[in-house]
Amino acid sequence: MPASSVREGALPWILRKEGYDVVAMGSFTHSPLMRRLAQRMRILAWRGRTVVVYAALGCAFIVGAVLVVYSVLALFPSRSEVGFVASVLLAAVAPFFVLAALIGLGVTMAEHRMKVARLAAMLLVIGMILPLAVCVITPLDVAHAGGSANPVRALRVFSMESAPDFEGPTGKNGQTVQVYRPHSGSVRGLLVDIHGGGWQEDSTMPAVLRSFADAGWVVVRPSYPLASAHRATWKDAPEAVECGYAWAQQHAGDFGTDAENTVLIGDSAGGELAINLAYRIASGEAAHACGSVIPPKAVIGLYPAVSLSALADISALGIQKAAWQYLGGTPADVPDRYRSADSITWISPDAPSTYILRGASDTLVPPASTAAFVAAAQSAGVHVTDVVLPLLNHAFDSTVAGSLGYQATVSIVEHWLNTIR
Repeated sequence: MPASSVREGALPWILRKEGYDVVAMGSFTHSPLMRRLAQRMRILAWRGRTVVVYAALGCAFIVGAVLVVYSVLALFPSRSEVGFVASVLLAAVAPFFVLAALIGLGVTMAEHRMKVARLAAMLLVIGMILPLAVCVITPLDVAHAGGSANPVRALRVFSMESAPDFEGPTGKNGQTVQVYRPHSGSVRGLLVDIHGGGWQEDSTMPAVLRSFADAGWVVVRPSYPLASAHRATWKDAPEAVECGYAWAQQHAGDFGTDAENTVLIGDSAGGELAINLAYRIASGEAAHACGSVIPPKAVIGLYPAVSLSALADISALGIQKAAWQYLGGTPADVPDRYRSADSITWISPDAPSTYILRGASDTLVPPASTAAFVAAAQSAGVHVTDVVLPLLNHAFDSTVAGSLGYQATVSIVEHWLNTIR
């Protein structure tokens, strides 16, 4: 057989390299044995590809199923603790879920003729609806409120941890304060933050406070006594908050700012304490237990628990228990305490400008109770800005820094701080 009749494929090249006479072996390379070997190799390659395809489709199917289950849980947060957690995390995980779904759809489209691929694609599309809605609607509503939130940027998240620049006692009943100071630029004012946690825990969001400090604000975060099954702090907590506020104003000069430009902010239970304090100071009802104080220029509530009377009626997720322990009983037991704790009690025409940021799907703080407070304050002549973000639950900004919820809170609050005069 002439040399030209021998195919210059991979096998002849390897044989020639090893010193074999390829021309002499031409008949061998076209023998039935070699044809069967080649056919066997094609079968193995096909099987290998099939395994890879089915593994990829299996992963796409699992991702789609997980997204569907997650979405169902997040849509009904009051039914279980798992659903509540899923709903709270939605603002953080939505961009990642959309990205995973798009990758899965790419895999299924490549094998669209297979039944399992079509089933996986259906699950992925259904499961992507809620996360995609969050990634589209949230940035639009945030932009309308003066902030910015980017779902692509939300794919890069980082820790909420950020150490304060100063931490120490105020000298009043064991109270402590944390202070976050601007590291560059001019100081714009004093921001007193009252933490949340259902009046029972210290719920921390230090990265958020650091962002406000980086924007030019001296942020002072006082502690206050926490309630328990054996201790109702309905009287001690507001007094401690007022003392922390007084301390911040008394030491404003030490941190390069002045007490005249003070803003109060609080989240959840801290939002209730902050609003009540601001309104009491404005109406002349403050206790002045730690000295005179200057009314704040404004008060900001992040999903504030403005009605403990409403919370006391909610049995899901132990919400009413938090109200009972803080106030030492039910509304029937201690009606005066509930009246004093409800923010609507302290509304007056002298109340400072009030800014509220909350989720429309808040499970812990009934949206109707917040809407009632806003309507009552506006009827009294108080300037109230109420921003409601659809699809988001309570504490949507508290999980990780950089998330959609984090971007929403930081950018909207900074926009508000820029407008406060």
